[in-house]
Amino acid sequence: MQQRRTAHAQSQLTNGKARGGRLPKYLLSGLLKCALCGSSFIISGVGRYACNGHISRGSSVCTNSVRVAKKLVDDRCLAALREELLTPDAVEQIIRKTTRLIAARNRERQPEREHLQRPLTKVETEIMNIMSAIKAGILTVSTKAELEQAEAERDEGRQAGNITPARTGALPCTGPEF
Repeated sequence: MQQRRTAHAQSQLTNGKARGGRLPKYLLSGLLKCALCGSSFIISGVGRYACNGHISRGSSVCTNSVRVAKKLVDDRCLAALREELLTPDAVEQIIRKTTRLIAARNRERQPEREHLQRPLTKVETEIMNIMSAIKAGILTVSTKAELEQAEAERDEGRQAGNITPARTGALPCTGPEF
């Protein structure tokens, strides 16, 4: 029974949404189950959990008439999670796994970024050449139009690849916090 609950909770966390495509309204929505009939606990009345089987279908379906304060249940569950999951070893494991997942995602996206970066590099080189021509005194209507077109292409390329402009004149990292 405990494994089934854990799998159910995990699937809700993985999907990010409860059944029906909506986010849960309460912290433990869909996770608390009645030990007698297996129905979900729901909020009944003002801030109290109760068995949905008993509330909706009566005591012929479930005799569990217990109502528990939502705050008490939430506080105890969160305390248990803190004690069990937020140990230094668990946090370290979460950090390692998250780091691996981010690195894997970056590796998967690298070819796409490189594919998008090539035309962006080309257009940035064109912009530098046009700017050099302008600095050398070659300023015509067509030079201005070419510059504007190249800048528009550059901006589109950056947006398409979610690429931010390279920073220039950045301060060097000097402290251990960097």
